[in-house]
Amino acid sequence: MPWNIESHLSHCCSARVLSSFDGVLFLYRCSSCGAEASGPSPAVLCACGATVGATCRDAGLRCAPNPVRSVDRPAEIEVVALSRYKTMELRRGKLNV
Repeated sequence: MPWNIESHLSHCCSARVLSSFDGVLFLYRCSSCGAEASGPSPAVLCACGATVGATCRDAGLRCAPNPVRSVDRPAEIEVVALSRYKTMELRRGKLNV
């Protein structure tokens, strides 16, 4: 089964999420610790789907491209607060308000 690299980071250890489709289910796997989950989107394993509390409230985190890659911040994808994610998407013209 071939694996694709997703633009998402695992909520377990912040490594990249991999995806595969077996014809029936999408399977997501952490590229570092090996945690796995199946579901309709990478949010089942990535920081975008992280929840808090007994009510499973959205933790307000999103995976997003690093807009300022540098020696200090070399990661291609990073986890950002939802408010920063919305600002980034507005600037790129990809979020409708």
